[in-house]
Amino acid sequence: MPLLKRNRRCPLANSIPAGSTCPGTGDCRTGLRSPAVGVVGPDIILVGMRKNVQRTVHKGREILVADFANRDEESSLAVWDDLKQALLKETGGVLVLIDARNTQMSLAILNKARDVAGTLKSIPGTRVDFVGMTSLQKSAAQVHATAIHLNAHYASTVEEAREWLVAASQNPHSKGLGGGPGDK
Repeated sequence: MPLLKRNRRCPLANSIPAGSTCPGTGDCRTGLRSPAVGVVGPDIILVGMRKNVQRTVHKGREILVADFANRDEESSLAVWDDLKQALLKETGGVLVLIDARNTQMSLAILNKARDVAGTLKSIPGTRVDFVGMTSLQKSAAQVHATAIHLNAHYASTVEEAREWLVAASQNPHSKGLGGGPGDK
C-alpha cells in the first residue's frame, strides 16, 4: 500500500491497513469527536469526520465528501448541517465533492443548501463538484452558484469529480463556471 498523506496526530494513522475500517479515535486534526466510518482504500484515508461528511485524499489532495446519496429529506438536512460544521473549521483551498445521486429535493433542502453555499463562498479557493444530480437539481444549483460566483462543476461520476477537483485546485485561475477545461 502506498503511503499517503495521513493524519500525524492520529495514533492509528500508520497502523490501519487498506481495506479495513477506521475505528475513529477522535484524535484527528478536525477536532470532531464523532467516530469516522468507512473503509480505508489505496487512495482514501479517513481522518475522523462524521459519517455523512468525510475527508478523502485523491492524488495527494484532500477532498471533503458529503454523502447525500439515496437520502430522504430529514437525513439530507443532517448532511447539510454536518457539511457546514466541517466547513466552518476550514480556512482556504477547500475541495468539496457533493454526492447527490438519488436524492430528494424540497424547499427545506434548497434553503439549507443556499445557507451552506454562502459558507462555501466565504472560504477562499473553494472548489465544489456535484455528482449525480437530476436536471432540475442541477438547474437550481447552477442558478444559485452563478449568482454568488461559486466555483462549481457538475460531474457524472465520483471519479470524474475527483479528477476535476484536483485539476481545478492546481489552476488558481479556474473559475469552474463553464470557462475552463472539463467544465460542464
